[in-house]
Amino acid sequence: RLVAERGRYHLYVGNACPWCHRVTLTLALRGLGPDVVSVTQLDDDPMRASRGGWAMPSDLPKGDPIFGAPDLKGVYDRASNAPGGFSG
Repeated sequence: RLVAERGRYHLYVGNACPWCHRVTLTLALRGLGPDVVSVTQLDDDPMRASRGGWAMPSDLPKGDPIFGAPDLKGVYDRASNAPGGFSG
């Protein structure tokens, strides 16, 4: 079992996604604030996202804080060890 500790987890959530709302509510109810689980609020912007989905907010000009990716697909690609990136 992995204990919640500072810097271990980063969550990407989209405001338009009902599952994301459930996750953020659960974090709040369990008292797991940004000091334990850091969160990036994504924009539902198909014009900016490479696969027509979630893009990093415009207030993060260098991309997401972990991988520097411009969108969620870029996060999956950089987090995957597969040649050519994530294929799912």
